[in-house]
Amino acid sequence: MQRIIPYLCLLLSFLGIAQEQDTTFLTLKNNLDRATSNTEKVKALMALGEYRIEYDIKEAEDYLSEARQLAELGDGETADLAFVYNQLGVVNRRKALYGDAIELYLKSKDIYEKINDTSKVADVIHNIGMVYRYQEQDSVAAENFKEAIRLNGQMKDTFGLAAAFNMLGVSYRRMNQLDSALVNYSIARNLFVKLDSKDDIRRVDNNIAVVYSITGQYEKSLPIKLANLEYNKRQGKKMSMCIGYHGLSKEYSRLGNPEKAKLYADSSLQIALKEGYRERITSAYVRRSAVHRDMKNFEQAYQDYRYYKKYSDSIYGLESAERIKELELQYETQKEKNRLEILSEERKDKVRLYTYLFIAAILVGGLVGYLLWRNYTARVRIVADKLEKERLTKELLDEKVKVSEAELKFLVADNTMRLQFVRELSNRIKENKKAADSNEIQQFANSLILQLEQQIGTESKLTLLQERIEEVNRGFHEKLIKLYPDLSKTEREVCALSRLNLSIKEISTIRNASVDATKMVRHRIRKKLDIPKDTELETFIQSL
Repeated sequence: MQRIIPYLCLLLSFLGIAQEQDTTFLTLKNNLDRATSNTEKVKALMALGEYRIEYDIKEAEDYLSEARQLAELGDGETADLAFVYNQLGVVNRRKALYGDAIELYLKSKDIYEKINDTSKVADVIHNIGMVYRYQEQDSVAAENFKEAIRLNGQMKDTFGLAAAFNMLGVSYRRMNQLDSALVNYSIARNLFVKLDSKDDIRRVDNNIAVVYSITGQYEKSLPIKLANLEYNKRQGKKMSMCIGYHGLSKEYSRLGNPEKAKLYADSSLQIALKEGYRERITSAYVRRSAVHRDMKNFEQAYQDYRYYKKYSDSIYGLESAERIKELELQYETQKEKNRLEILSEERKDKVRLYTYLFIAAILVGGLVGYLLWRNYTARVRIVADKLEKERLTKELLDEKVKVSEAELKFLVADNTMRLQFVRELSNRIKENKKAADSNEIQQFANSLILQLEQQIGTESKLTLLQERIEEVNRGFHEKLIKLYPDLSKTEREVCALSRLNLSIKEISTIRNASVDATKMVRHRIRKKLDIPKDTELETFIQSL
């Protein structure tokens, strides 16, 4: 009973894993059944194809091929189509159809570069490196893995970095640079541990076990390989099982146990034949040939070697290598052609842009020039109109001043006569007062009344004189106060009368002041206004 329990536990674990796989597969199938649009169907088929690659490569190829048909009928070169090309490349690589794989990878890379998806470009470059690895061009493979590391580092893609470091370690191991291989394996393992990716940690451990085996540390390598094989069997991962059986066959051959080595080689070959893993078929046949040779079964060893050569020539033949080179050359040529076309279009666009800018600059310059010219002519017209108005206003003012001068001179003359008349009247009254009788006095009074009425008329004329002076000098006083605030009221009055071209005597008469007093005022005015000696006071004041 106790012996049965471990087997029951193992069986239950197998059933649990199988049920988990079935659940995932059914979920993806249901997603496909529920898809209504082509886009939804493509995505569902993509998910199914990617999932089934590890378990059933033929089924995966069917899903991905259907997805490719729908995607190519869609909206041109999309990310979905690039993904399908990349996954179909993986399928063809595992079937050892390396030329087809490279062609699909290059199509995928071209689309990803056009849509600037650097992480996916790195993934494709990684897969191209895998093709060169299986083609045993390890140095070329290493360069691809290094480029994938650089791009994944830029994008901070931890998983992509870990996968590339792992495969770079494989390339170094195949080039017998074991220390470099272990360094890269260590980096990859640490990154996968951070991601808690158990499957990938096991892959790295298996690669480390290979190094242990090469260096004769079988006590370290054998447990790791056996544990990984059991894990992959539970997971149902056919490719990993095929590789695991092959590795253990090598291990037991080195340990001198050809019987076990043959069992594991047979298991590897059976899976490879069933799944169509052409590259693994060649590896299995050459492995079995070596085992039979160790067992001294040379006839079977020769037979297996013939099968190995048959498959190997179809995979690694010169034609296949040349096709890969041709495809890469075509891709690089087309890429360079596209680059040159883009540069040509950019140059044309620049020429067109500069032409448009030049034309626009001319138009804008012309418009600005026209607006400036129109603004200038408008301003010239405004200034001319203003000058004309000022000229007319000045002429009108000059006419008014001339008229006012004539009226003022007349009024001044009349006022002089009035003063003379008043003096004579005063003298006559004095003379007649002494000799007059009553009748004469009466007549004298009447005559005096008449003369006084005449005097009232004269006074009215003086009032008119004052009004005319104020009219002519309206605003002039304010301007004098603003320009020459030191002038007194008397000095401003003399300035206003001088502006009317009145003589010193006329100004003295109007202001009822002596001529000497008026001259003194004029002298103070000249001093305060700082008038040159060769300039008349009247001319200077009129220029204000």
